[in-house]
Amino acid sequence: MDLFTPVVSEEAQHPYFRSLWKQANGFNCDVLNEWARGFKDRDGKFAKEFQTTFDSSFWELYLFAIIKQFQLEVDFSFTSPDFFITNHDGMNVEATVPPMLGFDAGTRAVRSADSR
Repeated sequence: MDLFTPVVSEEAQHPYFRSLWKQANGFNCDVLNEWARGFKDRDGKFAKEFQTTFDSSFWELYLFAIIKQFQLEVDFSFTSPDFFITNHDGMNVEATVPPMLGFDAGTRAVRSADSR
């Protein structure tokens, strides 16, 4: 899966993605690509969501990296939950993040820069 080739305009990109993309280095990209290795994009919109909403997609990739680290097997044939783990007695994992209420992408970028 290609996470870093832009599929939306720069204006539509989430500031965190834009920062990663503009300051791309081997380490950041390699780590995220390793997290994504073996991940199945079941609805064909993961890269777009990673580039536009970022938080939930980043969390989903992080959880998948942990799942792989613990050698858990995922059955991606179901549309939900995000991860249907089939070994070690099985479990379902749904990756969710709280909404960023009161912030749009531009505001979040300004607040992040001001807080440094």
